[in-house]
Parts: sequence; structure tokens; C-alpha cells
Amino acid sequence: MPAGGVLTIVIGNPEKTESKMRSYELPSLVVSPSTENITDLLIQRVKKTPGISLFGIEDTPGTWRDVSAQAFLEQVQDLARGFIAAGIKPGDAVALMSRTRYEWALIDFALWFAGAVSVPIYETSAPAQIEWVLADSEAVALIVETKDHQDRFEKIKSNTPLVKQLRLKKPAPLEVLMILQPSSTPRVQQVSQRVANFFTEDLLIFQKTHS
Repeated sequence: MPAGGVLTIVIGNPEKTESKMRSYELPSLVVSPSTENITDLLIQRVKKTPGISLFGIEDTPGTWRDVSAQAFLEQVQDLARGFIAAGIKPGDAVALMSRTRYEWALIDFALWFAGAVSVPIYETSAPAQIEWVLADSEAVALIVETKDHQDRFEKIKSNTPLVKQLRLKKPAPLEVLMILQPSSTPRVQQVSQRVANFFTEDLLIFQKTHS
């Protein structure tokens, strides 16, 4: 929470009369420096314990592979370089429609390292709900997990002209994104400028809920 920040909790239905609304404000218990951002969490973890396992991936039934903090950071930076090469600019909103999986965390962090905003969409969302989230967030890209997700997007694609599609499905487009930038360019150099201009008060996630 930024310096001097206040956590505001609003309980009630904003469509009802003001007398039905209750609001509470609490001073922040922990004040984060304004120059920090969420990417620092991963960078600091790697500095302290680069070999610690952050994730376990089940490659085949019963066979798990550990992903260390160092390996995860390198994948994040490679993917962030790919997002940058694909035209994702600082502050751009990128939507992700998928189940919870390893690639979700990878994409989230890569978007943040690229200075972008993550826009999660429920994998069960109907076409109209997908359109609403994409339009309201002004997303410029959508990453989907399955052909069914893609088909739902195709139904409303004409109403979301800002969106260009990226698919999370074999053959893995994430791997394609990771090699868009020349391998001779250091991954840290590619993303350092984006990270340096990403601060505590900048928007991180655009979260929408619907009934």
C-alpha cells in the first residue's frame, strides 16, 4: 500500500439509498516505498534463495518437476521480452482467460515485468461477459486456454476492435513469444526499463466480477 494509504471497505449495494451503505477506513499497517512494485518480490526472492522450488509441475500423471525461483524469473523475463516485442506497451491491459495453472502465474508476472496490466476473465464466462470485461478494461490482447474459449471470443470479436489474440494452447504460443526478441539481447536489459518505471501506485490488475 502506498505511503499514507488508507484501506477503504464499503459494505452494501451502491444502487440502494445512502443510508444502507456503511464505510470503514483504516490506516495502513505497512507502508511500501513508492518506488517498489510487485516485481521486486520475485527479484528479492531470487537474490535470497535462487534454488528454492516455487512451483511443482505435473508433466505426466505422477511425475512432477520443480521450478526454482531462478528458473521462474528467467522464464518470466523471456516472456516479458516477448510481450514487449509483440507490441505490448506500458499500461496496456492484457486479458487472460484460463483455469488456474502454472502458466497463469508466469503470464501475470511477465505482464508486470513488461509494465502491463493483467485482466483475469473467468474461464466459464459467456461471450457477452467476455465482451464487457474486454471493453471496460480497454484490453489490447486476450490470451485464452482452449478452443472453446477462442470460439466464445470469436462471437464478440467484432465488438472489441482493440483486442489482438494470443492463445495459450499447443503448439505453445508462449514459447513463440519468448523467442521474438533476439537471443543475443540480455533478458534483464529488455525488461529493466519497464520495471524501473513501474511504481507502487500504478495499476496492477483490472479485476471485474459479474453475476
